[in-house]
Amino acid sequence: MLEIHILGYTIVFNPNMDDHDLNNYYFEREWRVVGNVAFTINNVGYFIVPTYHYRSELISHLKTTNVDVSNRILTFEEFEKWPQL
Repeated sequence: MLEIHILGYTIVFNPNMDDHDLNNYYFEREWRVVGNVAFTINNVGYFIVPTYHYRSELISHLKTTNVDVSNRILTFEEFEKWPQL
């Protein structure tokens, strides 16, 4: 039980690791919570997708929400240049 309830949310922090190191995944754990996180499309600031293909797919998929998110979807390439956009 300890592994599920405590250790699953624990990571040893290495302060010497560069933010761009491929083994640095500390930021990926920011959203780990017990239970659900309720949010709507309007709560999402940006969507980051690998390619323009996925951007188009996401826009098509979200048309049913009647929320225009097209100006909030960035590809990886665009995100690397952000906030200079």
